[in-house]
Amino acid sequence: FPSHDISTQVYGANLDLSSYATASSGLTVTFTSSTTSICTVSTATVTAIAVGTCTIIASQAGNGTYVAANNVSRSFTIGKKSLSITIGNISASVGGSVSNPTYTQSGLVTAFGDAISTPTYKYQGKSGTYYPISTTKPDKLGSYRISTDSISLSSGTISNYEVSITNGDLTISGVSTNQLSGISIKRGSGDRSTELLTAIVTGK
Repeated sequence: FPSHDISTQVYGANLDLSSYATASSGLTVTFTSSTTSICTVSTATVTAIAVGTCTIIASQAGNGTYVAANNVSRSFTIGKKSLSITIGNISASVGGSVSNPTYTQSGLVTAFGDAISTPTYKYQGKSGTYYPISTTKPDKLGSYRISTDSISLSSGTISNYEVSITNGDLTISGVSTNQLSGISIKRGSGDRSTELLTAIVTGK
């Protein structure tokens, strides 16, 4: 093995060790992992299967001419993989159905079977639209932010990732279907009413 450290790898990475260690005898060098819960080795390729410290042992067994070489070990860090989640934008019309949010991802290590659970989405009014944050999908005219508090995995370990989330936007446009045909007030001293306003259109 080289005297310098192997550079930090990330979860899911594969590193070819064949150029990292040679024997002066020319005999084959074999590699094994002493931290198999963190990294595994197949021939000369080490695979980072979890975040932590990976330790690899290089050995040369010798033959009838050469004695076995002393084992040499090297350790290096396996860091978190970046996982980016981007929530898609949604456009809808007042009175119509509002689609469920979707997302795209970048960085998931699917080779290990990792899979993302369906997020719990939250909605909040923006750009002048009043709508306190809620998991209930809005249907009124306005602009809303779509977010999620966290991402979890249905398969795999989320702690192997550094997660970043980009929020989406929900825009409901059109003309409100809610109309107020009239407002009447009643005199305090009698039963007669006086029409105050008619045909007021309000935001749905």
